Amino acid sequence: MAELTPPYIPQTIRTHIQDGTIRPRTLYWMLPARSLFCLLAQAVFALAFWARGSLNPWSASVPYWNVFGTLADIGCLFLLYHFLKKEGFRIVDLLRVPHFPVWRDVLIGFGLFLLIFPIVVMGGTILANFVVYGTLQPDLGEGVLIARQLPLWATLYSLFIWWLIWSVTESTYYNGYLFPRLEVVKGRTWIVILIVGFFWSLQHVFFPFIPDVKYIVWRFLQFLGIGLLMPWLFSRFRRLRPLIITHWLMDFAGVLLTIQF
Repeated sequence: MAELTPPYIPQTIRTHIQDGTIRPRTLYWMLPARSLFCLLAQAVFALAFWARGSLNPWSASVPYWNVFGTLADIGCLFLLYHFLKKEGFRIVDLLRVPHFPVWRDVLIGFGLFLLIFPIVVMGGTILANFVVYGTLQPDLGEGVLIARQLPLWATLYSLFIWWLIWSVTESTYYNGYLFPRLEVVKGRTWIVILIVGFFWSLQHVFFPFIPDVKYIVWRFLQFLGIGLLMPWLFSRFRRLRPLIITHWLMDFAGVLLTIQF
């Protein structure tokens, strides 16, 4: 385990809670905030499609989740900047790892990806398919979640920009900021793994959001395994770098598997 930096030291967090710099109720409403940002980001794109005369602007916005997801990231980064500044820290402070070689985290990140993606992510998808739809390959809408046909600019953005921002922001938001602070508030690591994992999984229901009950249940189950695993891994490593590298690879693979070139 790497040496803890100040934003992660329990006594520092406890002091900030005691003096009111960190308020537990703020941490609790930040848990679903990222889901709300995802929903609002999609609404912005739906509004743009409506302005262009689309007959079903919400459905038209769904395939663009790799693009409008960055709007959600901007909202989360603003929250992180605001609340970390009150604590006397910067976002980059959550990413610092003293006395631990970068190359080791790169190797760990790649190794985790090779284990996690086929077993947890793909396995979670297969399980959700059977539980909700009763088949290995349910009809999820051609061109909506898979085989998406995006304009060139959106494809290039998804391939070269979106995942670089999304993975860092998501890991920093849930694991880097919320996890260690909720851990001090709740006092039990396993409870925080369940709480953070639940809201991390729930976020994917709204990314993208389709108003269909089966889809909502399926999407939640699809990401429940990885949603719980990521905070558990953070509780073991206590640093973000290897998990961000794993996350980068998973998200990039997700783009390659869902966009039709």
